[in-house]
Amino acid sequence: MNADTVQEYGKGTALDTNKKNFSFIEISNKYSGKYTPNTPRTNKNLTFSNLNLDGELKGDSGIFLGDAENVTVTNSTIKNIGAKNGISLQTCSNITIKNNTITNVGRSSIFMYLGNKNITIENNSMKDWLQRFGVLHYFQLINGGMTKEKARETTNNDSGIYSYGPANEGIFIKNNQLSVSEGKKNPNNAVLAKYGVTNTQSIMYSAIRLPGTKDSEVIGNDVQLTSPDAYSFLDVNIKSEGTLEQGSKNIYIKKNTFTVGSSGTIMYPFRIFNAEADENGNGIIIDENTIDIQGDIWNYFKTIVEVRKGDPGLRGSIDTQSLTFINNLISVKD
Repeated sequence: MNADTVQEYGKGTALDTNKKNFSFIEISNKYSGKYTPNTPRTNKNLTFSNLNLDGELKGDSGIFLGDAENVTVTNSTIKNIGAKNGISLQTCSNITIKNNTITNVGRSSIFMYLGNKNITIENNSMKDWLQRFGVLHYFQLINGGMTKEKARETTNNDSGIYSYGPANEGIFIKNNQLSVSEGKKNPNNAVLAKYGVTNTQSIMYSAIRLPGTKDSEVIGNDVQLTSPDAYSFLDVNIKSEGTLEQGSKNIYIKKNTFTVGSSGTIMYPFRIFNAEADENGNGIIIDENTIDIQGDIWNYFKTIVEVRKGDPGLRGSIDTQSLTFINNLISVKD
């Protein structure tokens, strides 16, 4: 990256939508706007190590990789990223993200847009995501033609680790720490109030989201969401892109610690929507986790796991076919 590139990156604030608002480090091919299942990986054998990236609340993502293969990102600090993500992946394979610290990012600490395979996210520390994107999302909806009245009713609950899908498979999330600063409200809500959004929790924190993802593991992670604006520890759903549609299936969620302290609240600890079963009957397996909620659970039935079936006849909805919830240690204040 040369000095001119850094200067261009610095021109875009987190709320800019112009073309100068690009990523600090970007190695990718031009996205055609249409996903093809066999996208070639043309950016290969890359190593990023011992970096210190400070976005100064400007630009898009810290590192953006597209159509990449055999890449490691290790022992680096990524902080104060503008509108989007600490690390963004799109149609990548064989990626290792390990031993990094990612703090104060606009959207997700690590974001995997469609078509990613064999991604290992291990032993990273991630804190305070979704600090700016909620406001940007509001303006994107309006710029796309939505009325202000409708946009004010929308919500955004993006997560620290977000496997967006569809066609994400082999996502291995192991021994990471994900946390929000204790008692921290999401800052987007105060900004949106100035634009007439009356829902003071339209933007909330989720930790891990895996819609449109299969054959994956979430093991040994420590998740702490002691915030009044915590939405979920983990949720799955369906994702569509063109003619491709995929629910989440064969995902093991095991030996993690999920915590909300006494000063926090959480809306839906686990949300299981549109989970499919694979050929062996494996859907979502939640096993041997420690779930400690000393704050309030805000859903109507005070449930730890919310499961919803699909709406018959609607694209993007299937019945949840397989859920296993066993051997979990659950502590709540009441």
